[in-house]
Amino acid sequence: MGSGKSTIGVPLAAALHRPFVDNDAQLFSRTGTTAADLAARDGVDALHHEEAEGLLAALRAPEASVIAAAASTISGADVRRALGRDAFVVWLHAAVAALVARMPRSHVRPFAAEEPTRLITRQASERDPLFARVADFAVESDRSTPAAVVAQILEQLPGALQANR
Repeated sequence: MGSGKSTIGVPLAAALHRPFVDNDAQLFSRTGTTAADLAARDGVDALHHEEAEGLLAALRAPEASVIAAAASTISGADVRRALGRDAFVVWLHAAVAALVARMPRSHVRPFAAEEPTRLITRQASERDPLFARVADFAVESDRSTPAAVVAQILEQLPGALQANR
């Protein structure tokens, strides 16, 4: 939450002339509910399962796209295998303080009751090593403007992925 997936993903997809797949919108389309409501109703494990299924479905789609995946998806070994096999993975990394500052105070986000710094620190300690193993490129999304981050990503894309530009 707050790393810039949508802020970066939309202009990146436009630059590549590809569709943008947003996890939150896809989750709502698949389940008819928000992440927070799904977590409250069915539990966090059910939410994370749905987020992973949504990412796997987006990766299997015939048209290549820019996917803003939920960070929880990195926890699944099947997802990490699929990302390593089927995707160019960009890790939008940001400092805990920046993520907390950007964290939306919204009922559509799960875990709103947990203290934000503790939540982000816990998630980072669990997920950062997994992101580091899977990512083809990491960028500090809190140290540059969105346009600069998009430019950095475009510079790192393999030639085959840049062909659509």
